[in-house]
Amino acid sequence: RFVKFTDTECAAAATATLTVKKDVVSDNGGNKTASDFTLHVKSGGTDVTDSPALGSETGTVYTLSPGTYVVSEDTPPTGYSQTGFSDDCDSSGSVTLNAGDSKTCTITNDDQPGVLKVVKVLTNDNGGGKGLGDFTIHVWGVNANNTSPPASESGVFVSLDHGDYSVTEAAVAGYETTLSADCS
Repeated sequence: RFVKFTDTECAAAATATLTVKKDVVSDNGGNKTASDFTLHVKSGGTDVTDSPALGSETGTVYTLSPGTYVVSEDTPPTGYSQTGFSDDCDSSGSVTLNAGDSKTCTITNDDQPGVLKVVKVLTNDNGGGKGLGDFTIHVWGVNANNTSPPASESGVFVSLDHGDYSVTEAAVAGYETTLSADCS
């Protein structure tokens, strides 16, 4: 018994589908979404039809010929780093499609905490005798409400969520506080 296929049915059987998804983790105050990232599907270093495309949580579907493809993204927005590939892509974003395959690749990015370096410069040039331990520094803001790093001339690093912060210092009689250019 013979079964007759149309040209359309034969072409569909000779292709595969690849769904490319973007997962964005914003657990440090970041506000980016999947569409803030540009994703690529390449064959032999060249973008396939409809690539690049903006990221999508539900995924962008590509109908492709059998072969090996590489999924990638442009440089992530500031404050985000790629944490890896999942589903059918390997750790470098490579996926091999055979005729009739339906595979998915997900690229995940995570927002990174900001780092604030707090440096205390103490100048005792007018007869003052205070030491670093006599000064109390405070960092105020989104998740730092009254973080008090120790006063340090080499600096103390404070990890913070994305947002606006204030650095203050408790008043000490006989001393004046001045702020660097990065603070206003």
